[in-house]
Amino acid sequence: MNRLQARVLNISTMAPGTISLEIERAGLEFFAGQEIVIHVGDPPEDRSYSIASGERDENLCLLIRVIPDGLVSPRLAALQPGDIVSFSGPTGSFTLRDPQASCLLIATGTGIAPFRSFLRTYPELRPIVLHGVRTPVELYWRSEFEPRCAVYMPCISRWPDRPMRVTDALEQISIPLGAHIYICGGHPMIRAAREILLRRGVPPGSIFTEAYFYW
Repeated sequence: MNRLQARVLNISTMAPGTISLEIERAGLEFFAGQEIVIHVGDPPEDRSYSIASGERDENLCLLIRVIPDGLVSPRLAALQPGDIVSFSGPTGSFTLRDPQASCLLIATGTGIAPFRSFLRTYPELRPIVLHGVRTPVELYWRSEFEPRCAVYMPCISRWPDRPMRVTDALEQISIPLGAHIYICGGHPMIRAAREILLRRGVPPGSIFTEAYFYW
């Protein structure tokens, strides 16, 4: 893949330890749900991030969890508007199979990023969304998601009154017949959610997953 150069346009703090990085699109064409690879040094330091922008948005938006002792994310968090970043892509196949089908979107943390791309690309989409986070401040883009969703369910694991994980919610909610189910987050959550879905009779071919890594 060819490397592209883009200016940093904006960096925003979304929650403690999480930033939104907006860069120029640099002519990139992509499908909602795909990623780009950010290059900051030698190949072992390359990192993939889901695009949180819609296919027709002017710029690219990335949602980045900053790992204090990480090799890459602290350097991205230190960028300033006007700085240049190098990236390539798009990569990945975590894309919406059928915009007309009912869909259930399950994410933890920054795994919500590709689902924002889904919503911004397909205005008619009315998904069920389960977003698992530790605290309410980590419900990224809630104001965008909630009005657009058939059901929007925050699953807050450290909520003092009623803590809930996405797997707890998945045991309870109604899953539309024939729904396509997209899961984005860490491996343990994906495995647990998949087991619940299969036990509930969801066909394996209707479940699509994307694992996130924090490094």
